[in-house]
Amino acid sequence: MERQPKAVVALFASLRVADLSHVVDNATKPYPGDPAPRLETEADITHDDCCVTRISMATHTGTHIDAAAHVMHGGKRLGDYPLTAFSGSARVADLRGLGEVDATALDGIEPCDWLLLCTGQSEKWGSDAYFGTEPRFTETFVKAAAKIARKGIGLDCSGLDREGVDLHRLWFLSGGGLMVENLTGLEMLLTEPRILFAAYPLKLAAGDGAPVRAVALIG
Repeated sequence: MERQPKAVVALFASLRVADLSHVVDNATKPYPGDPAPRLETEADITHDDCCVTRISMATHTGTHIDAAAHVMHGGKRLGDYPLTAFSGSARVADLRGLGEVDATALDGIEPCDWLLLCTGQSEKWGSDAYFGTEPRFTETFVKAAAKIARKGIGLDCSGLDREGVDLHRLWFLSGGGLMVENLTGLEMLLTEPRILFAAYPLKLAAGDGAPVRAVALIG
């Protein structure tokens, strides 16, 4: 009876954890039109015996997850997904240097729980050039990606659309699952043969989206 727990412990001990999340602070640039995040001290340990920080930010700030309700009337909210939806096996597609991304970019990518898209856009994080300069994804790409990913898609840019939400909507309508945006560090995963991806959201009542701490277990 003890062999299985020991095997699981040994497996996790052999894996490395890669942080795929951006830091959120008062300098974090929000998606154009969204409110900027604010972290303010409500109590400090010198005067109040404890430290308490007030956080104010949109649900789609920094590295975050989108539910279908974000872009669709009556779409599933985060609470409608089982916990198992937020983690699973992953494959990484190398899209760096592509101005336009169509279905051919996914040639050779095997079905997986999570399809991660490495565009290289995360290098621009924090600059004015981050939003609006990501690759242009095509409808054929979105439909092809939805057939590969069983649980969701993750991107190191602000989303599938440079403007509007048409491709976001198409993704959910195509049955593609969840979407994690503004990842970072996907380059380190390109040569890894085995990846477990996880991005668990805050348990918010407003379930259109939420910040996540996205990580990869590799090795």
